Amino acid sequence: MSGIDLVYYWNSAGITGRMCLLDYLKAHKIPFVNRLFLEDLRALNKITQTYVVAKNNIRTTKTIVQKEASYDRLLELLGTPFVMKAAFGSRGKKVYLIKSEEEYDSARQTMSGCELLYQQFIPNDGDFRIHVVGGKAVCAYKRVPLGDSFKANVSQGGSMEKVTDAALLQQIFLMAEKVAASFIGCETVRVHLMQDKNT
Repeated sequence: MSGIDLVYYWNSAGITGRMCLLDYLKAHKIPFVNRLFLEDLRALNKITQTYVVAKNNIRTTKTIVQKEASYDRLLELLGTPFVMKAAFGSRGKKVYLIKSEEEYDSARQTMSGCELLYQQFIPNDGDFRIHVVGGKAVCAYKRVPLGDSFKANVSQGGSMEKVTDAALLQQIFLMAEKVAASFIGCETVRVHLMQDKNT
């Protein structure tokens, strides 16, 4: 790794790879960004992320974390449909929209062994992703799902549109910067925001 000016780490090295990389970077005094993701595996956990944001008085969707959650109880707390997702994952994988007990049982079986969280579904026509660098929001785009899919991930067929509305940009930039400030040790943060299409 000689001649490297800076390492920008995301999340693909695994636990052992992460430890080895961190030791190497420190030993060779190579600067790196997003130290939190290298030093603390919990930073990549969606349950932890939701907790950190909520703890900093930032509104999040209603979330339930319970190892043995019953369908009826989740229905009572979250309404229908609701979202079930794995604590670790990306690109829209291990995320399900649950509309029935049969779908719930099937998804639970598919994600056996995964740490799960359940969230209230927000009716939407896409979501916003904002990139925050050094505490300042620098760009935003809207991710739009394909057809009637509830997932807006590009890897799931969604598309991206640059946000150009100045008033909207100001609003979502302020929110994204507040979220990013909750994660000490992350120089670059991607923040997802969702707007209820009815309210």
